[in-house]
Formats: sequence, C-alpha cells, structure tokens
Amino acid sequence: MPMYSVVARYVVQRGRGEDVAQALRPHISVTRQEPGCLSFTVNRSVDDPDEFVLYELYRDRAAFDAHVASPHYQRYVVDQVRPLLEKREVSFYTPVEP
Repeated sequence: MPMYSVVARYVVQRGRGEDVAQALRPHISVTRQEPGCLSFTVNRSVDDPDEFVLYELYRDRAAFDAHVASPHYQRYVVDQVRPLLEKREVSFYTPVEP
C-alpha cells in the first residue's frame, strides 16, 4: 500500500504566528509518536512569521485518518490553531515510484 503525504499551508491572523507555533509544538511531539506517522515537520516562513507549511507522511490513508481522529489533533489543531487562521490549504499526495 502506498504512503500518504500531506502538505498543509497555514496563513495566520496578523501577529498571531507565535500563538500558532506554541500550539503546534506539543502537537508535533505526540503526532510523531503515532504508529502510522512516518514523518511530521512544521516549517515557519523566514520572511513571514505568520505563515507555516506542514509536511506530513503517513503509512497509508488509514493512518492519516487515525491522526485526524486523535484527541491531540482536536485539542491542538481544531481548538487552538484553526481559530487563528486566515487561510488553510491542504493537499494530499502519493509517491511516484520507478
């Protein structure tokens, strides 16, 4: 079964980037411990501290679905991060193999 990649781009309300970074820090740690998570990286723009890009790699779609259903996703992302966003773009990918 192919891996499942997620790229999320967050544009935060002006001046609220540090609030989002603080909410994401504990979320990163617990997400990386999920059995189906292969990689989870949060990047903050060098040019705009209110912009983030998340790169996520899961074993499969079911692992991603389990991530979204987790209590920590609800606590950190849904309850704390999303209310501070002006824009959220999420794209899904599977690898191209030779």
